[in-house]
Amino acid sequence: MEYPYETEIGELLRQLGIGINYCGHDRMIIAVSIVLDGKPLLTNAIRDIYRATAEKSGCQWSAIERNFRTITHRAWKTNPQRLRELAGYPMKKEPTVTEFIVILTNYILRTQKRNDSNRLRRTENGSHNQQQE
Repeated sequence: MEYPYETEIGELLRQLGIGINYCGHDRMIIAVSIVLDGKPLLTNAIRDIYRATAEKSGCQWSAIERNFRTITHRAWKTNPQRLRELAGYPMKKEPTVTEFIVILTNYILRTQKRNDSNRLRRTENGSHNQQQE
């Protein structure tokens, strides 16, 4: 199954030291995609994210939880500076899994918003330049 931000999420994971060799790599892509689709409320991550991801991955939610804890720990251990940059705020300790998912999700949304603004600006400038000719 393909997810709209699969490439972007995969690249962020790679920057954090999470390669496709990690069991949770593809599962994290699914989880972040679920959040980006606006389906779950992060107040109940186990029910909303873990179980939905487990269903799409064909495994138990407890395996998802374990994979996500491993990925979060690996990201913090491998590249805490990049994780802080993605978060956009100082971090003194390893994030929880929910925080990690929120960091990735918010970064994708901020990047998308910035890209949309730049695209709109270029379109408006193109229209303005054509009107001047």
